[in-house]
Amino acid sequence: MNILLADSGELSVSAISLILRDTFPNCNISICHSWDEVRGWLSLDMPFGSSKKVDLILLEILMPTRNPWYELLEAIVKRFKHVPVCVISDSTDKSHLQKAFEAGAKGYLFKKEGIGKLKTSLSNIHEGKFQYPKQLLQPLYTRKTQSILTLRQQEVLSLVAEGYPNKTIAEKLDLTEYTVKRHVYNICKKLNAKNRVEAINIANVSAMLPKY
Repeated sequence: MNILLADSGELSVSAISLILRDTFPNCNISICHSWDEVRGWLSLDMPFGSSKKVDLILLEILMPTRNPWYELLEAIVKRFKHVPVCVISDSTDKSHLQKAFEAGAKGYLFKKEGIGKLKTSLSNIHEGKFQYPKQLLQPLYTRKTQSILTLRQQEVLSLVAEGYPNKTIAEKLDLTEYTVKRHVYNICKKLNAKNRVEAINIANVSAMLPKY
């Protein structure tokens, strides 16, 4: 397993690397210390992207940068569509959480969290699940939400936001997998979203999922 860890702090790099090696034995960790290094390592300026194989990307947003970090984050998410991209940061700024979510990051982890929780979150992110503060992903049953999505669609969207596949959502809600697919299709149609990730982002920005 190949991991890119980007952080300008030597102590943070050492601590997170230990957690990563404990979570993913025998993983290979490449280190970058600025957004410019990340851009170069991933070959973002090249038309076909990086030739390097990477399975997980972890980024501290508070690194030196010439461009807005959230624009670079969005570019990375778009270029590496099948690679989980996650923010792991000292920042608890609500606007940073929101920008990371809107950019399409799979998760936002606080460095101050306990080691056990970080290991669990990292494993979940690698498996394709979203890992954001719980308050950000809980459904908000407001008049605005109810006027757009049905209660069942809200339940489905909440489980989609937590990273569950259709089969698991069907089991949790006692539905057929086909029915879940139809709900996801209708949710995307109502929100004018191209896919499930975009539907989550649109719902969050529209305050249909609460902001942290």
